[in-house]
Amino acid sequence: MAPLSRPLALWKSPAAIYLGAAILSRAASLFLIPLYTRRLTVEEYGRYALFLTLLAFLSTFLSAGLLSAIPTEYFSDKDHAVGKRRASEVSRWIALLVLGGATLSLVGAGLFAANDPTSLFGRKTLSLAIVGSAGMAIGTVPWTLLRSEQRPYPAAAFQLLEFTTMTGAGLLLVLVLRRGYEGAIEAAALAPAVNALAALIYIWRLPKSGLHLKRLRAALRFALPFLPHFVAGWLLGASDLWILRRAGFALELGSYSLAAQVVAPVSMVITAWNLHMAAEMGACFRADGIPGMRSRLPGVRLTYIASAVVPGVALLLGLPLVASVVGERFESAIVFVPFLVLAILPNALYFADFQILYYSGRSWRIAGATVAAAVLTVVVGLLVIPRYGAYGAVAARVTGALVRSLVVVHSAGKTTDVTRS
Repeated sequence: MAPLSRPLALWKSPAAIYLGAAILSRAASLFLIPLYTRRLTVEEYGRYALFLTLLAFLSTFLSAGLLSAIPTEYFSDKDHAVGKRRASEVSRWIALLVLGGATLSLVGAGLFAANDPTSLFGRKTLSLAIVGSAGMAIGTVPWTLLRSEQRPYPAAAFQLLEFTTMTGAGLLLVLVLRRGYEGAIEAAALAPAVNALAALIYIWRLPKSGLHLKRLRAALRFALPFLPHFVAGWLLGASDLWILRRAGFALELGSYSLAAQVVAPVSMVITAWNLHMAAEMGACFRADGIPGMRSRLPGVRLTYIASAVVPGVALLLGLPLVASVVGERFESAIVFVPFLVLAILPNALYFADFQILYYSGRSWRIAGATVAAAVLTVVVGLLVIPRYGAYGAVAARVTGALVRSLVVVHSAGKTTDVTRS
């Protein structure tokens, strides 16, 4: 029972601040649900959800996946100061690459994108997506490094900033200025841009380390195998939405997208717990290597399972309250919630065993598992969504989550210790 008691006792430690802020930083979309479901049509809400997936997709490419290299650089040396300087250097490279890539992308959008305000790939919408994705990439740097350092209070400050800017922008543009769908996507793009300004100040104040191509090449060698992983992860969470849109299920897309946001608290708790445990497992790897991490894995798995089951059950018990929050126009979304909770539960095992593969340097195995699951998700989606609509989307999402978790657990079980330089 000791492992299961850890999540329940976490509130007594400073890490509770970090976990709570990690959840709150992602809660802006939930806070805005009652407003958006009353100011946007069901079809517009579906397009808004697609815009959010576009932000996440572009963010990964602008940063070249280098965010994944920050923790491994930080934990790469037993001397904390050396690890901090290495992580600082990678952080500066991220900022430089993102700003340069975003500038070139904006020029390209201005020259080649169609002037169609109704299209997700029109000039204005695409430009907003580029600005927002650049902000997301840079804004993620501070809390990525701070959670590796296990500094919950500074991390909480950045994560609370994310919540404040997103909710503030949404309230201003949609509620006060009544800009509807246009205001919703403008808020989703401009809020990360504001966060990026604070992140750039943080990056500038990190320990000075120069910008050496050797460090960039080393970070890219580690991070680039994660790009297929990130793209595949995006497909796991977004391909069903895009297939629904392509198949002509505009109304179901809006309801299904809202249901996916309603179940977000379950993912938030799992992700927040993972952010906490990743730092602990990184410290374990630094001290005892893979054997030490493996000895802790059974108990760690139980904590991850608890982090999924407890909020999942609470959400299902609270569905009557959820129905009153989303309003009558979106009540059809409630029927999809239990199925989407089921699709989230396998992620508990995925994140637990992910740590073994990540710190052992087997990033290609993580990418392989996610790519295989994403391909299967897309194939299942293309086969069943045109016929069954959102229920087909549920089937595709559950299939992908199960396959990814099973492959990662199997791969982690075969991983042995590594030699560190």
